[in-house]
Amino acid sequence: MQNYYKVYAHEMINLSENVQSIISHHNISTRSSLYIQQAKEDGFIKEEDIEYIAGTTMLIWNGMLTTMLNLRKTYAKEEAAKRTMHYIYKSIMYTVLPEKRDQVVYDSDMLKD
Repeated sequence: MQNYYKVYAHEMINLSENVQSIISHHNISTRSSLYIQQAKEDGFIKEEDIEYIAGTTMLIWNGMLTTMLNLRKTYAKEEAAKRTMHYIYKSIMYTVLPEKRDQVVYDSDMLKD
């Protein structure tokens, strides 16, 4: 990834330093954990939940992708995305500190074209 962004540095323009540091990592689990780190810093989750969220999110995405590729379900792409996001939302809300849950904004209608 580092070599890619050396060659295509123009793709990093207008990205915050935080985002640049996240996407420069090759390992998607590392990128996920770095992205989730901000929620810990903002007091929404505990440090020990970062790995759980990153792992669970990856499993949910991979599970839906595998389900769709193997034709085990015949969801439209919009329905598959909506279901996947719903499962991720429920999983993450399990880890959000109770006093912060009302500050989490999730609108499933955002997935509409």
